[in-house]
Amino acid sequence: MDVAIKVFTASQQAYFVNERDIYLLPHMDHESVVTFFGAEERVTPEGNVQYLLVMSYVPQGTLTGECLCVCVCVMLHIIKVWAQVFVMFIILTEL
Repeated sequence: MDVAIKVFTASQQAYFVNERDIYLLPHMDHESVVTFFGAEERVTPEGNVQYLLVMSYVPQGTLTGECLCVCVCVMLHIIKVWAQVFVMFIILTEL
């Protein structure tokens, strides 16, 4: 099985956390979404902190460009926030 490893630098930690949290949301196991295998923090031999997301490899290409990356991360964060709001709404309506 081929995997892709997405590497984030220490300055990109917030993007890493947002994307990781999106993959950890319930019901994200879908054929149209890459399979998420895990996340890890590591320190390189040079002492740099890196954050890794391990997911299924998709051979059709990559999304590149800093602007696109920022837009995708912002969208993922918005989805995460709305998912949390939705969960709170469900909990409150069940009380």
